[in-house]
Amino acid sequence: MQAAPVLLAGAALAVGAVGIAGRAGYRLNLTSSAPIGVYRVSPVDGAVSRGALVVVCPPVGPRQFRFLFAGNCPSGAMPFLKTVAAVAGDTVQVSDGGVRVNGHWLADSRPVVRADLPRLRETVRLGSGEIWLWGRGSSEDGARRSFDSRYFGPVRVGGVRGFARAIWCSGRGV
Repeated sequence: MQAAPVLLAGAALAVGAVGIAGRAGYRLNLTSSAPIGVYRVSPVDGAVSRGALVVVCPPVGPRQFRFLFAGNCPSGAMPFLKTVAAVAGDTVQVSDGGVRVNGHWLADSRPVVRADLPRLRETVRLGSGEIWLWGRGSSEDGARRSFDSRYFGPVRVGGVRGFARAIWCSGRGV
């Protein structure tokens, strides 16, 4: 028996099962923003803290960036699964060399240089109700391949739809 067809069939079943369970608070992640796997999403029940894994509506959508999937966020995009790297009061510095939060480098945070991505290079002190999103999934060539706050800046806490907890992950991208 070949492994590839079995894995493909398993992935198809998982996608179908999670698609059905999506309304019940589950999410399948197949992006590089977080480890590939199945996540349980719970309602926001308090403050959003640094390090939290969240399902969040991005402030940009498919009209600005064609590679984004359409969804039910106000921007027209599908919600993202991201880690909160900084919260109100934190200072974030974005440069060609990477991202620093309160003076500490985020690992592999050098922004990807592509013609279709904005070149955000600035120092930001997050205001009340703002968070900085970070895709902490897989890394290629020393740069995270995640569309996060490095490219569109801080996000309003009100855009957070829930907290995510891994149920099953492939181990890739951790």
